[in-house]
Amino acid sequence: MADKCGNRLSSARMDFYLKLLPSELINKLGSLTNYMSRWMSMTDPPDHTRLRGLVSVAFSPPRIEELAARIQIICDTLIDSFSEKGHADLINDFSYLLPATVISELLGIPSSDQLQLRKRSRPPTRCGASSKESK
Repeated sequence: MADKCGNRLSSARMDFYLKLLPSELINKLGSLTNYMSRWMSMTDPPDHTRLRGLVSVAFSPPRIEELAARIQIICDTLIDSFSEKGHADLINDFSYLLPATVISELLGIPSSDQLQLRKRSRPPTRCGASSKESK
């Protein structure tokens, strides 16, 4: 199966992102791209399944239940920001920010550093679409 850009639907997408870069930059990135291609979000089974098993405790139903109140506060804060701005892009202003914020908090990243982390962890855009960090 392929997406609307003709790309195979897969989490193993480092090759896709590398095709967007000039070859001289790819050569400079060398070991970094090898490292990133092993991230859980960049792998397909069976590697993804193995890695998912390692982190599943942190995201177990009892652990998520413990986090429910904090996640609700984060949701409320994000939704409140829609009215402050007068508009909302649900992908950039909610669907991306909610998991990024929750994961940052799970990792113990101070809120003052979360914006910088989000900017650095945002994947390259697909199909030539532009992307912006809105928070």
